Amino acid sequence: LSALLAAKRYPVVYLATYVRYGLLSAAKAKENLIRLKKIFPHTEFHHLTENIEEEYKKICYNGFFKYLFKYGLLTSSSCGMCRLAMHWKTIILCRKYDIHMVYDGANSNARNAMPSENENIALKDIRNIYSSCNIEYVNPLTELEEGKAYIKKNEETGQQNRLPDPVCGQYFLFRHFANYFSNKYSLEEYE
Repeated sequence: LSALLAAKRYPVVYLATYVRYGLLSAAKAKENLIRLKKIFPHTEFHHLTENIEEEYKKICYNGFFKYLFKYGLLTSSSCGMCRLAMHWKTIILCRKYDIHMVYDGANSNARNAMPSENENIALKDIRNIYSSCNIEYVNPLTELEEGKAYIKKNEETGQQNRLPDPVCGQYFLFRHFANYFSNKYSLEEYE
């Protein structure tokens, strides 16, 4: 949906698909691009497929043993670190291609569970990082009226009209952790 809304507003749209070990079905992005080009034949699309394994490893394993002793098994839940690596790579690409607006494709369901997508845990800091690089960061699903209307319509009708997204294997594992935690603690305690 983020790409669709960007294509409605801008004549040139850069789409970034990130790959690394654990991200599955990244090839779906190419199928989505074909659909977008049919819907918006006059929009110039640039599809970038970027490997984020190096950024991910730097985030996850820098000071690993120190954090293992401090936080214990929570250290093994690296979900969210992948998203941070995506943000890092996005800023690199924005600087390379002189892009000053980012529409994040993260879905609305990730907003509370995912630390990297939760406004109270990390998202404020992520926005500040983008801003310090002269880049405006927006999640269309939760911040633009068209995105909010789309979510409301899908909730009311029970439809899932979204184009298929790539899937993260670690997210499935993290969801089990988050479900356990959310049954035992409140959202405020999690944050």
